[in-house]
Amino acid sequence: MLKKLNNSQLLIFSFLIGGISVLGFAPFYLYPLPALNLAILVIFFERCKNFTSSFLVGLFFGLGLFITGTSWIFVSLYKFGGMNFFLAGTVVLLFSLYLSLYTGFVGLAFQYFKKINRVFLLLLVFPAIWTLAEVGRGYILTGFPWLSFGYSQVPLSPLSGFGPITGVYGLSFFLALLAGALNLILKDSYHPKIGKYAPKSILIIFCILASGHALKLIEWSYPVQKTSTTVALIQGNVAQNLKWEPRLAIQTLENYLKLALTTKADLLLLPETAFPVFHENLPKEFLERFEEPVKERGADILVGIPEIDPQNKKFNSVFSLGSSPSQTYRKIHLVPFGDYFPFQKLFGWFIKSAKIPMSSFSHGSLNQPVIEVAGQKIGVNICYEDVFGEEIIRHLPQATVLANFTNDAWWGKSLASKQHLQISQMRSLETSRVMLRATNTGVTAIIDWRGKVRAVLPEFESKILEGTIIGRQGTTPFVFLGNSPVFIISISIIVVGAQIRSKRNKIIRP
Repeated sequence: MLKKLNNSQLLIFSFLIGGISVLGFAPFYLYPLPALNLAILVIFFERCKNFTSSFLVGLFFGLGLFITGTSWIFVSLYKFGGMNFFLAGTVVLLFSLYLSLYTGFVGLAFQYFKKINRVFLLLLVFPAIWTLAEVGRGYILTGFPWLSFGYSQVPLSPLSGFGPITGVYGLSFFLALLAGALNLILKDSYHPKIGKYAPKSILIIFCILASGHALKLIEWSYPVQKTSTTVALIQGNVAQNLKWEPRLAIQTLENYLKLALTTKADLLLLPETAFPVFHENLPKEFLERFEEPVKERGADILVGIPEIDPQNKKFNSVFSLGSSPSQTYRKIHLVPFGDYFPFQKLFGWFIKSAKIPMSSFSHGSLNQPVIEVAGQKIGVNICYEDVFGEEIIRHLPQATVLANFTNDAWWGKSLASKQHLQISQMRSLETSRVMLRATNTGVTAIIDWRGKVRAVLPEFESKILEGTIIGRQGTTPFVFLGNSPVFIISISIIVVGAQIRSKRNKIIRP
């Protein structure tokens, strides 16, 4: 069948396979699907006869993946940002096209290495190319690692056992390796006959999955408390289109106060910008009403409040209130076009079209300490920051607990909040720490140190999630080394592959 596909049909199928790959992620959790779809992508690459067709196959695979998987950006721009329908759609298409350049690069590189030994290409070079493309997407232009394939393996897949060692990009490497092994089972990637490498390929697949499963049994951290800490995560469920209405600010503050007074937990967490008023403008009497009952029982609160410093710089911050000394965390990794607008002269049209409040924040300091409250050392991160695993480990191994403060109301009833939850699960797995997720509309959850959701609130309801946690200490290999090993190994494989290709060309030439 594949031999009969013309170039146009090949691109259509690439687009469809890319789109279907989203089912591998939350909330569907069909974790074997990304490996199978990568195996099909390899078939398509081997079917290509030149660089152009190989690049386009990768590009269309990426378009299917990102248009489907990040469709929630359209919701943000159109429904809440006030952008017109066609312009919002165009922005999403252009953004997806940019992200797809990385999968297009995979196609180009695959075509370049096509003449080397097929086993080396599929088991090492292809995984290295795929991984480097994801790493590049996660770092270049502030990075957008959303939908990195490794996330799809958390928490159910045997591959998740590698998470504390390699991080998310290592899981992506192993997924691509499995895809290559699946292709080696066949004589040719698009030929139905079983090839001579089938037994060894099956053994490789078994060993990788068995190793990952065995690694899941290792405890990379250990409890530091004999008694547990009770926590209350308050989900205010304030609609995004009403959140920054000045006339509703007092009502929002009163609702949070009412909810906070119903719990006796040691530590209360309220989401990102829960108080829609700059900290400096909050009524003193309100803060006293909010803080005094907590102080009386020796408890603490962490709450998202925007602030302005004496130099008139604005920060997206989390403040501690209660019995412990006052402490503040300021968001470091800001979202372009969300927290701030880069290249304002170039993107002036976007600023005028998208009415996004609180979009002129400044970066917080890189060297902010953990926040010590309720007997815990909290590694705080705000919203999008937990997408970057190598930045989260700045607080490790000092932090005994991680906490993410988020307002995913921007994305409406879409895939985004569930995908974001799965990303937080990866951070727990990489660091072997409990992650507390305090969100405005969801998903508010308590994630254990193995990356499993232990308690969760339904989305778009005003509720409190109560539970108990125990702080942990210890250092996983990923906390110690970050993404460097995966990057170095991938680069080394590419260098060796390039040398092999160069020698082969010299031999072939007369």
